[in-house]
Amino acid sequence: MDDNIMVEDATQAPLARPLTEPPSTGIHMLLKTIIGDASNHNVSGAVKIPAGLFNVLLDMALNAEKSMRRLEDTMDRLNASMDAK
Repeated sequence: MDDNIMVEDATQAPLARPLTEPPSTGIHMLLKTIIGDASNHNVSGAVKIPAGLFNVLLDMALNAEKSMRRLEDTMDRLNASMDAK
């Protein structure tokens, strides 16, 4: 009887992987807004970014990089403390 259950389970199709998207960061939402606005495109289709907004994007990218480094450092410390045990 248990063998029948195993056979029935083996014939079922695997579950589909859920379609999920990670949450957008502020920089991604801002870029999406800029790119989606047709008034920011020139005739050739290139996206024009105002200088002031470019500086904001650059600051956001640098802050994201710093945050990622801090997270990596924290993970390294946690891993080292787990390895020491």
